[in-house]
Amino acid sequence: MTPKGTPIRDELHINEDVDMYDTAKLVKANSRKELLSGLKNLPQPKNDYQIIIQPVPEDNEEPEKIEEDMSDRIAREKAEEEMRQQALLRKRSKVLQRELPRLPAGSLDLIRNSLLRADEDKSSIVPPTFFEQADEMIRKELLSLLEHDNVKYRLMIKQKRKRRKEQKESLLPYL
Repeated sequence: MTPKGTPIRDELHINEDVDMYDTAKLVKANSRKELLSGLKNLPQPKNDYQIIIQPVPEDNEEPEKIEEDMSDRIAREKAEEEMRQQALLRKRSKVLQRELPRLPAGSLDLIRNSLLRADEDKSSIVPPTFFEQADEMIRKELLSLLEHDNVKYRLMIKQKRKRRKEQKESLLPYL
């Protein structure tokens, strides 16, 4: 034996008894080489596929109509009505959707008059700034929204007063 041993490439197996751990590595490497050579000898895969689709049979028959139960019909109509109501509610303004307090018709007249006064106060010499124009456009849009809501969805002040009285009366026993 040489004092430093043979190099790592010990394919001649000169130091077999010294390098016991290398034999396991060699066996593993040899088995891997044998496996790879065996896989290389396998035939190439064939990727020839034939897809056959069965024709769908045509049903010329009409499906049987089952008479709808009364409770099912009522439930279906109720669901449809609820869907219509939800669609109408989504079309309304956010104030109406959230049932927030609205301005009475008299307040709309004040807003309209302030817009008219603002139009009269404009100077013909100095053009309005972009902010003034934007503010005027916002006020006009606000006025049109409020007018639309008040015309289409009228305030029910009398009913609200009655409700408040009823609520107060219902709370009296608890006080």
